This record gives sequence, C-alpha cells and structure tokens, in this order.
Amino acid sequence: MKQTNTRAMVETAFVSAIVVMLTIVGSTVPILSLLATLVAPAGIALIGIRWGSRYSCAASAVAFVLVSLLVGPLMAMATILAYSLPSIFLGEAFRSNWSFGKLIVIPAIALTLTSLIGILVSAGLTSFDLSQVNHMIDVDLKNAIIESVKTATYDTRANERVYQSFRFGV
Repeated sequence: MKQTNTRAMVETAFVSAIVVMLTIVGSTVPILSLLATLVAPAGIALIGIRWGSRYSCAASAVAFVLVSLLVGPLMAMATILAYSLPSIFLGEAFRSNWSFGKLIVIPAIALTLTSLIGILVSAGLTSFDLSQVNHMIDVDLKNAIIESVKTATYDTRANERVYQSFRFGV
C-alpha cells in the first residue's frame, strides 16, 4: 500500500482554503481583486515547490471545486483555472532548478494558453461572437475618425478629402 505524506496533504488543504477565500473576496470586493490575483497563485506555486506538482495539482482541483460550489463554475474557471496551470509550472520550475529563461517563458506560455482557452470557453457558453465584436470596433473607430475630422478647425479641404475617403472606403 502506498503511503502518503500527511503533512503535505494538510498544507495542501490549508493553501487550498486560503486560495478559495482570496478568490471569493477578490471576486466580491473589487479593490482586493489585485491582492487575490497576486497572492493566490503564489500559494499553489509554494505547494509545488515544497511538495511537488502532484500536490499543487490537488490544491488547484480542490480550490476549483470549492470556488465553483460557492461562487459558480464560470467564476472558478475565470480565476482558478487561469492561474493554476502557470502556478503548477512555476512550482515545478523552482523545484527542478530550471534556467531563468525557462522559468519565465514556460509559465508565460501556460498563462497565455489558459487565457485563450478561458476566452474561447466563455465565448462558447455565452454565445459571444468575436467576429461581430471586430466589426463593431471597426465601425466605431471609423465613426470616431470621421467625427474628429469633422470637428477639426484646420484646412477644410483636407478634412473633406479624409472624410470622403473614410466614408466611401477609397
């Protein structure tokens, strides 16, 4: 029978509870969200440094389940899943004495991937169309440029040419 480390399990449970409390406070009190965003990933990374990636994965899973039960699965995905993977990689990086380049690049790639996955999943759940947003930004930008050209008080012929080029797409 495989023996588990009781101290590691207890520390993992305490850190998971702290991560859950910080996440809930950060999602309800906007001023404290920066503190929660900075401190909560450090707890998961600390567990990874001290006890290995297995325990930091367990801490992330427990925190995800508790936050999804208390606040909702979308908030749990947006907070816990967004920084748990980079924190796990960061804990493993310190534990394995990775070089400085790998220490920065690999968690940054993990954070980018989790952010993209979070955007895509939330866009899928809320039936949010990214191409429509691109079109709206384009139209709003063109309207803002046309309005600023109209209100400018210098060289009216140049303004009219710029206005016509944006209006007719020339």
